[in-house]
Amino acid sequence: MSEPTTATNSKRRLLGAGILLIIMITLVWTLPIEEWLTAAQVWSERHPWQGRVGYVVAFIIGACIMVPGSLLFMSGGYLFGFVWGGVLAAVATPLAASAAFYVGATVARKQVAQLVADNPRFNAIDRAIDEKGWLIVLLTRLSMVLPYNVLNYAYSVTRVRQGDYFSATALGMLPPVLLFVYIGAAANNIDALTNSSGLPEPWGKVVLFAGVGLLAAAMFIIQRTATRILKQSIESTDQ
Repeated sequence: MSEPTTATNSKRRLLGAGILLIIMITLVWTLPIEEWLTAAQVWSERHPWQGRVGYVVAFIIGACIMVPGSLLFMSGGYLFGFVWGGVLAAVATPLAASAAFYVGATVARKQVAQLVADNPRFNAIDRAIDEKGWLIVLLTRLSMVLPYNVLNYAYSVTRVRQGDYFSATALGMLPPVLLFVYIGAAANNIDALTNSSGLPEPWGKVVLFAGVGLLAAAMFIIQRTATRILKQSIESTDQ
């Protein structure tokens, strides 16, 4: 009887995840997100430090309620440009992960434990954490074996040390943070970015999109390498 029950629970979780994804996509397409971001950008320009602190706070809340990480990262680039957006998103990412970790370890522990109980990938990761906690967290972030928000909660039911979790998350999330912040900055004002290169059209746009391509390629290489090392680390722990 246990196997059908497990299969049924897995199907229910998959269905729930699918419904949540559809809801998120619908919200992105229907809500006036661009208008909100534009208004937030204007306010942030008038109140620079309040806007930056407000972004970090909003990032933490958004991550805890499962707003996609890519959207949070791109918002930083859109609002503050690549440099400041990258700094703020890089700071907010481990803070938000720690906040979700705390929520998952306290008020939502039972629900989180049920969600990851039958996930073979995460069960293997959990077994390896005792011996290689910091490395496993780093590799899972780099390999993106599970989405950022999912891992934030999933790790809350493991024995990983909070110091290892925080530092490995901060380092491991840098590649996707930089990529999506750059995309957000480009989406805000492509003309300004291309003109600042000092190159005539269309070469300015070529340089811009080449930068996106290089960042994406670097992230892909890092992801593939981290996935391979993660697999080897888990296998060596199981032996």
